[in-house]
Amino acid sequence: MPVDSHAVEVILRNSIIKALPSRHPVGIIASAVVGKKEYWASCGRSSATDDTTPSIDTLFEIGSVTQLFTSLCLAVLHEKKVLSQEDPVQNFLPSSSSLTFRDEPIQLQHLATHTSGLPRVPPGFPRATRNTRENPYSVYTDEEVEKALSLVKLRVRPGRHYSFSMFGAGLLGQALTSHTDSEYESLLQSCISDPLDLKNTRFTLSPSQHKKLALGHSSRGKPVPEWQFASLAGAGGLHSTAEDLLIFLNAHTGRIRTRQSDLSHAMSHTKKMRAQITRRRQIGLGWHIEAPHKGIPQILWHNGGTGGHRCFVAFVEATKTAVVILANSNQSLDRLGFQLIRTFHTIALP
Repeated sequence: MPVDSHAVEVILRNSIIKALPSRHPVGIIASAVVGKKEYWASCGRSSATDDTTPSIDTLFEIGSVTQLFTSLCLAVLHEKKVLSQEDPVQNFLPSSSSLTFRDEPIQLQHLATHTSGLPRVPPGFPRATRNTRENPYSVYTDEEVEKALSLVKLRVRPGRHYSFSMFGAGLLGQALTSHTDSEYESLLQSCISDPLDLKNTRFTLSPSQHKKLALGHSSRGKPVPEWQFASLAGAGGLHSTAEDLLIFLNAHTGRIRTRQSDLSHAMSHTKKMRAQITRRRQIGLGWHIEAPHKGIPQILWHNGGTGGHRCFVAFVEATKTAVVILANSNQSLDRLGFQLIRTFHTIALP
């Protein structure tokens, strides 16, 4: 039975309209793959100064969704035998000699699976960011990262327990760029952006791209500055668009084929379960994995946010269903995202 395209369009549009904060000058754009067709819907405004509705090439800060790209870079370099995901982090960051627990080192893969034992934010975070609270990670230059590393005291064995760590994800990006002797932008482009033709997934925006960046807002509708992640860019520094992120998901579901076998194999590695989070939730290299439940098969997903933006991405490989949601407000999109991916998977079933 073919997919009812009109029903999908109505569900997508009505869902984001309902999720849009009614009194704030913000916008939402959502894209989805259901069956053999792509769908798009947007509402609200991408800027408080005009009535422009977000489009497929409007740029947003994607926050922690950046970690999917960082983890995939790790998998690509592992596939190319440039390094091993089991390599100790201290081999790549000379100042990280403290990243061991009873002689067991943190491995690169532990940073990607949030099982390193590192804290959520760098040690000394409140003190270091007291003057930059609207843009907290901007202070973390190489020097500040080294200071934070000197304060680390691991209390659990690496690889045993999940505990989300922005600090760890940022260190993974640092380790990869240090080993390859390249800027993160160059590493991202060679490993992912160029092979998939992602034109707007960037850490640093060109002047023309910056004009397309949606103005971020707090949950109360107050405009907030852009976030910079300095030396911890691998944790949350990327910008992207609904168009690019849907291509990224389509490559993971196999709906589009990548031209590079290294990238295809690396993607398959990132989707494999590495650690248990809860009874029904696991984690791969970057991807959070929801176990099958009530007729819905495995869902892979990630969310992200900065001071003024939110992002949610998810896919079901069994039906090649995918959902991307972006907003220039930092109100959570998770509930909406899970609702849409489950609904659209059911519609996509033969």
